Parts: sequence; structure tokens; C-alpha cells
Amino acid sequence: MIPSLPTNSNSECLNLYRSIFRIEKGITTKAEVTNFNLNQVYSITYDGYDKTRDTTDSTTMIYKFSRKGGDSNGFITFPKLSNSNMTFNGWWDENGKLIQCYDSTGTAIQCYDAEGNLIHDYTATDIQKILIKNNLTDHTFYAKWLVKINENITVEPFYDDIVISIDKTTIAKTSDNKKFTFTSKGTKDGVTSTIPVGSGENKISYTYEVTYHREIIHVDTYYTTDANTLTFLASLPFGTYTINITAVYNGKTYSASFNVNIFETLTASEAVTYISSMTASETLKISGTITADELKNIASAIYGKNASAVKICLDLSEVTGLSEFPEERISSKGLFEECDALEGITLPKGVVVHGSIFKECRNLKYIKGGLNPNGDSGIVWNCSSLEYIVFPVTYHIFPTNFLSGCTKFTTVYYMGTETQWNELPAGEKTPFASYTIIFKSIGPS
Repeated sequence: MIPSLPTNSNSECLNLYRSIFRIEKGITTKAEVTNFNLNQVYSITYDGYDKTRDTTDSTTMIYKFSRKGGDSNGFITFPKLSNSNMTFNGWWDENGKLIQCYDSTGTAIQCYDAEGNLIHDYTATDIQKILIKNNLTDHTFYAKWLVKINENITVEPFYDDIVISIDKTTIAKTSDNKKFTFTSKGTKDGVTSTIPVGSGENKISYTYEVTYHREIIHVDTYYTTDANTLTFLASLPFGTYTINITAVYNGKTYSASFNVNIFETLTASEAVTYISSMTASETLKISGTITADELKNIASAIYGKNASAVKICLDLSEVTGLSEFPEERISSKGLFEECDALEGITLPKGVVVHGSIFKECRNLKYIKGGLNPNGDSGIVWNCSSLEYIVFPVTYHIFPTNFLSGCTKFTTVYYMGTETQWNELPAGEKTPFASYTIIFKSIGPS
């Protein structure tokens, strides 16, 4: 059976016919070598003359030499072959070793080191020859080729299957990084591996098309692309978009389509799933009715994020269903306690918070919406990045050490007037005596 071509471009292709180039005792005739062509998909056909069978067909030998042949010094020189679709890479013996090479002056080239490692591969200027008297037995030699891929050759894919995936299918409109990343994995004989991205051999390259309501939207105006990423720009409105991908791997084309959603708000249940999948920092706005358990699940999802990679600004200003937040996420831990991935939070108006809700949130920079504690201590202890808090007109704090460990705190934004501030009990104002107070404000936008 004629062997298959290799499955990737520029691959070594050994001619596996046993009688490609053979030395046999007692036979002095030889056939002419013809320039063969890749005239069948995955096959190579040769023509040669075999006097022992007195016939010409595609499976016979190309050369036969007797041990009495050769040049005046008893050497047989191997022919240099050529083909428009492949690069000749020299003659090799049945043991897979390169036939001895000589330079243009006739000096032998060291092809292998003492351990048998190839240290000189065949080059187009090499001359290959063997001494007949040292090769009196029958031998079979093989031509090695580097296959060149072009439009005239169909190449069988190396992988049985290639699957293209996307890292996420939803993203917040408010996200600073609306980037989608694509990965291709190939499976061969049950083993799956990631295919490197690029335009070279054994790499996969992508081209993209984005549609919105079946209309193509323009690159650079609404999105940008990279080798394996596509980034939506801020100009894209909310909605569902289709990303169509065409991938090319070693001359074969693959395709995939993904529906992705740019959202303004999430429901509580959607938020848990989305936070778990986040790989970049974003502002998330949650709306609709929320339960205490759902809020705990959101807090747990934030607690589980790696704060060095993901930071979350959580907007809860439009959630309903709770008059007060649960005191603990788990036993003995405040709702958002130690959630280092929480960078900012906007609370729903009028909702009471409890205990050490934000204790040791080390990356928390602001609390907006109106912090309304019930007088418990430890609300923001050791929030070392906290810069400001927005307070409603009335609130109740435990004043002693309220800002303990809040080394970057600078400002109180008070929703009421200066007169209302002055009318508050002294204990509600004491912790902020040395900080800036801005009246009639809901904080920075």
C-alpha cells in the first residue's frame, strides 16, 4: 500500500518503496530516474524499469547497480532528485542513517558523532556516494523529502478533530476590558492538546467577523482583534452579538460561531455565575429582587476570586427585597469580610448593614449609596485602601476606632446639608473630625 504523506507542511517524507535505490549482486542494468509528481492525494507514484521482471510499473525500483559498477575508484554516486512540490533531503539507508556525504572537493563530511547523533544534515551541495567493495550485499536506500504545501496538494489534518472555544460569553457594558480569548484544542488518538497560535507550521491562525442582528459590524470602529483575542470597544450598545471565527491549521479550514452578550445589569443568580468566570476587573450592576442567600452567594463568589488578577466594583443600588443585609457570609465572618477582590460597592438606599461587613477588605476603595450601619463595631476595620464613604442623612455608627486601619481614608460625602450634619449626635461625627466633609453629595460619579 502506498504510504500517506505526512500531515503537516515541511515534514519529512521517506519514500518507503523497498526498491527505490538498490544495490544487487550480478545485475548491471539500470533504469532512468523520472521526475515524479504528487498525482494522487496522499500518495506518490514513481516509474522505473526492473529488468528482472522486464516490466515497467509504479512500484518497481529506480536504480540497480552491480558490485562491479561505479566510477574508477569503485564508488557509486547517488543521484540528486528534484520535484516542484518537495525539497530533496538526501539518501538514507534502511537503518535510517544518512548516506555518507562529501563536499565539492571530494572530502568526506562527518555526518554523525561518536554516539551516533546526526551532526550534519544533507545540503543541496553535498555529494553522496558509497564504495561498492564495502557494500557487497543487497541494500535498500530511501529518498527523503521535505513536503512543501501549496494549492495543488491536499494535506490530511494531523488531528482527528479540532475544537475552538471562547473564554466567556457575557460581559458587562461597564467592564474596562471587553476582551474575548479563543483557544483551539486538537485531539489525536484520544489525546487532546492546545494548538499554538500563529501563522507557521503546526500553528493555528484566526480571522473574525462580528454581526449584530445579522448585520456585519465594522472592525476598528466597534472592535479590535489580535492573534487570538477580540475586544469590543465602548461604542457597542447592549445586546447579543455573534462572533464568527475562521481558523486555518496546516492548510485546512475550521470555523466556529459564538453568541456573546453585553449586559447592563445582572440578576442575582446570573451574578454568581458571572463572577466565578471573571478573569479581569469589572464593574457589575445587579438589579431585581435579591434574597439573603443570594447575596451571601455573591459575597462568597467575590471572596473566591484572586485579587491580584480580578477586582470587582459591585453596584447594588437597584436591588430590592431586603431591608437589611445578612450579618454573616459564613459563621463568624462578616458578609464581605476579607473579600480582597472587592474594590468598590454601591449600596441600595436605606438598607441597614451589620457587624464586620467590610472588615479587612484590603482593596476596598469606596462605599457609596449611603452606608447605614446599625451601630456595630468593625464595619470597615483594616480596610487599608478605603478612601471615602457616602453616608445618608441619618445613620448610626459605633464611633470608637471606627476607621481603625483605614490608612488612606480622606473624605466623607454626606447626602444631607451642613445643618443636618451639625444636628447629628456627636458620636456619629467624632471619627471624621480630621477629614474632609462634603455636603449634599452622593459621592464621585
